[in-house]
Amino acid sequence: MASPFPFTSGQVLTAAQLNGISEWTTWVPTFAAGTGTLTSTTINRAVYAQINEMVIVQVSVTITNAGTAGGALLFTLPVTATDTNTGIGYGREDNLTGNSLNGSLVSTTQGRVHTYNNGTPCVTNYANKFTMIYEA
Repeated sequence: MASPFPFTSGQVLTAAQLNGISEWTTWVPTFAAGTGTLTSTTINRAVYAQINEMVIVQVSVTITNAGTAGGALLFTLPVTATDTNTGIGYGREDNLTGNSLNGSLVSTTQGRVHTYNNGTPCVTNYANKFTMIYEA
């Protein structure tokens, strides 16, 4: 991936270059479970910023009813990724356990999050907060 900031020391930036550095944008991801059915979630925050080819995603979602869900927590991406090898994520379940979360890309349009030991974050009342970075 080319540097998202291909500037040299002492260079004067143009308005176009500065405008390429994104502000946070809200989006509404769709959530699903790796197995079973996730009944309901509450999105507390879902924002992303794109800086040239780099996309940074921040999500805070509470599982209000896990239903029969298990496996990874799947979510739609705000911007299509170049491939599945570019994304990595981290986070924390912040309500019941404090478990650390890991994330990766399932496809160019979908990410996944699981606990540090590949356990499910799809548990009723889990407050999953995570950040993911990938190339678009």
